[in-house]
Amino acid sequence: MTQAVKTAREIRADLARIVEGSLKGQRILLAEDEPLIAMYLKDELERVGATVVGPVAHLADGMRCYETASDIDAAILDVDLGKHDVFPLARRLVCDGVPMVFHTGRRDHRCLNGEFASTPVCPKPATIERLVFQVAGILRH
Repeated sequence: MTQAVKTAREIRADLARIVEGSLKGQRILLAEDEPLIAMYLKDELERVGATVVGPVAHLADGMRCYETASDIDAAILDVDLGKHDVFPLARRLVCDGVPMVFHTGRRDHRCLNGEFASTPVCPKPATIERLVFQVAGILRH
């Protein structure tokens, strides 16, 4: 019996089917300071069924948004928000048991060792399928 080899397009289509609706009904806090990336992520997360809280571009806005939002299921956090890192918000999420994924362009992930060693990192650039797959994964645990 021969096994068919899938093309890259077929693999992407399979991934799209897997992630489609995988975040349905989930409230995702999005912290991203690059406007085009933030808009793209918001649109794509909503396409797969998520309700996006944000996006926020500054740490203070992220803290305020989290304080006033209800029932956040997970978060996608850019490590660098303007001149500040996102770690104070990340610590708050950890204390409250909210799972998160770091979405970062930093090549050196040593800053994430220690207290954030178990938090998944999705390096930029990444496909939306990869990011959604990681978020869906942390929501299952």
